[in-house]
Amino acid sequence: MADGAIGEPLTFRIEFAGPVDMSQRWNSDPAVSGGGVLIDNGSHALDITRFLFSPVDAVLATSLKPLQKLRVEDTARILATTACGVTGKIMLSWSMKPADQDYVTIQGPMGQIAIDWKNRGCAWMARRAKSSAMVTTSRGSR
Repeated sequence: MADGAIGEPLTFRIEFAGPVDMSQRWNSDPAVSGGGVLIDNGSHALDITRFLFSPVDAVLATSLKPLQKLRVEDTARILATTACGVTGKIMLSWSMKPADQDYVTIQGPMGQIAIDWKNRGCAWMARRAKSSAMVTTSRGSR
């Protein structure tokens, strides 16, 4: 991002999701944890947002229909806007499978950066022409 490979960031997506039985875990006990997935994983997602862009200025958060019978929320969605004007969405869930293997995606006018869980790598795709793209990962470029 610092070298402008994707241009000025326009939006982002962060997803911390995966089905985990939370029924016997301390994280799902509000007396111990203080909350559910929003407290457990939301702080990390917002910290990544602050680190990549700037402090978070505005947040709209909501819990989704629960899939597990817990005393706290198991799935939540956050819409966050940073001080530099970048707005993105954050998905947090102990119950839903992730949409794809990327847990952070940053979109710019000239391409995107994606960080994934599986390969523990970072890839960026930048538009060079209408039909070509450059992909760079920890294993090289193509």
